[in-house]
Amino acid sequence: GLDAVVMEVSSQALMLHSKQVREQAAVMGIKENTALIWLKRLVDYGDLVHVDGKGNYMIARARVRA
Repeated sequence: GLDAVVMEVSSQALMLHSKQVREQAAVMGIKENTALIWLKRLVDYGDLVHVDGKGNYMIARARVRA
């Protein structure tokens, strides 16, 4: 799912860009808009920080979800 998209992109670096997430989502058959909404939710959950308003995100902290 979308967590796998973010994990795939973020496993390569601590920073990620929304374009990377959209590209990986497309490879996995996930709609672009769905991936962008999920990024926003991860920011709301505190898992990602939107660092500059230009699509760059940083992993906020390690977190385990049930």
